[in-house]
Amino acid sequence: MLLIITAGTALGNSAGNDLRKRYRSLMELNLLMGFLKGELCYGADPLEKVFERLSQRSESCLGVFFRRVSENMKRQENISLKEILQEEQEWCLRESGLTEREQEQLVKICCILGQADRTTQNVTLEEYQYELHQEGNDAGEQMKQKEHMYRCLGFMGGLFFAVLLY
Repeated sequence: MLLIITAGTALGNSAGNDLRKRYRSLMELNLLMGFLKGELCYGADPLEKVFERLSQRSESCLGVFFRRVSENMKRQENISLKEILQEEQEWCLRESGLTEREQEQLVKICCILGQADRTTQNVTLEEYQYELHQEGNDAGEQMKQKEHMYRCLGFMGGLFFAVLLY
């Protein structure tokens, strides 16, 4: 009986932690995009070096993503940037907490950075940061509203099943 209640509680905690993880990932991604914008505006390094420095600023899935993209770009195996980004998206970002749409958006932005001039890169990153800020605010509101509810529902569901089976 205690095992059933514990399992329900763990399920609720897992759902609540997923909301928190997404919020943190969005905030971290917004911060990394600010660093990226600074690197691209004031530096003259190639994109793979910029991604490498960006990866050093994060130890999360996002840092691993940028590190692996940088390493694959340096190998120059006649693979396009888009293919590298999509491969690393599947490998690194699935545990980041970001939705599939947000992951694809990150890949699309990085592809644009690989093809655009500095002015376009700057404008694109500003718009993307604004969008990330909005998504982060929405995720924060959703987290505040639903995290406690998921935890309570998990406990109550476990308790319900324990009573039902008893």
